[in-house]
Amino acid sequence: MEVTDKKTEVLLGQIYDMTMQWIHRNLIFGNSRMRKVIGDVLKLSGGDSNVSILITGEKGVGKTLISRLVHLATPTRGTGRFVDVHQERRFVYPSGEKEIERVLCGKEGIGGLTNEPGVFAQAKVGSIFFDNLHLMPMVFQEHLLQILAVKEYTDPGSFEKIRIDVRVISATNQDPRQMTQTGKLNEVLYKELNGFHITLPPLRERTEDIIPLAEHFVSGYNREYGRDLQIQAADKNCLEKMPWGENVSQLQHYIYQSYTTTSPNESFVRFEYAVISGQPEKPAEKGQKKKWTDFTEEEKKGIILKIKEDIKKGIKQYVLLKEYGLSKTTYNSHLKQLEAKDGKKDQSSDSGQNRPPAEPNRPTA
Repeated sequence: MEVTDKKTEVLLGQIYDMTMQWIHRNLIFGNSRMRKVIGDVLKLSGGDSNVSILITGEKGVGKTLISRLVHLATPTRGTGRFVDVHQERRFVYPSGEKEIERVLCGKEGIGGLTNEPGVFAQAKVGSIFFDNLHLMPMVFQEHLLQILAVKEYTDPGSFEKIRIDVRVISATNQDPRQMTQTGKLNEVLYKELNGFHITLPPLRERTEDIIPLAEHFVSGYNREYGRDLQIQAADKNCLEKMPWGENVSQLQHYIYQSYTTTSPNESFVRFEYAVISGQPEKPAEKGQKKKWTDFTEEEKKGIILKIKEDIKKGIKQYVLLKEYGLSKTTYNSHLKQLEAKDGKKDQSSDSGQNRPPAEPNRPTA
């Protein structure tokens, strides 16, 4: 017994170390509410591994990541498989009786064998994740409830009763109690799935995590693409002010788009939305950058003078013009008008003005 206990202790230590490494690689949680979520998950992992988990939160807050953490952190489950049913079904739950039976219990093969195991057989002693409960047809819910209620299913090949030994994790971006009231969620199934409830906060309520998340994503893309891009201070200010209606997933997608469209000779991630007077152009509100014709004359004057000064600092002219949606002809025309009013000619508007400067590096804000 003593040897077994020592082996178990070593195994638990290894699982704990692996879980901590996974957390530091995949999760950012400076926010107090997120720290509590992580703490609750780690405490839960040491308890009854059969308790079902229900995760709620808006779209893109990280429900799938937390479900994986629940799986990995549980010693008796982490060695088994994590089966994401909705993802493996290409994000469509079946509504036909035979297809539901096939997904949950498997498909009968030749000679009384099951040649296509269902999700419970696939998970074995691991975890099954039912994401997007609000998209699960009622008939699918009823079949799932039948299995969870008796903790067994019938093998389609041998017709034997198979006991299930998995943790069931589910998630939705809607209020499950309201779903039961409107008939979208079977009330008995809701009680079966709601062994422990985890609520994830939206990104707008954990703004202190926005920049660490952005830097985390950039760091990951740096490793993937072999680059060393950074985020400028002005862009960090812009990112913090954006609404992020689809939360972390939208932030990650935006960082990826910006990163992959940044020129090879840049040192900083070039973001699509311009910063005018310290305020970002918010894609969720406007959908696109402000057009040049939308600026007032005073704003145009400020932008032209700012471009002029930034060029002197070594920022490429074509990059600045692209940021404000300006052509070289329009820029030079406005600049000459300003110079004419001041009664002097600017030396930067000669032929060298129309070429990118020799130094490619952009200064930090």
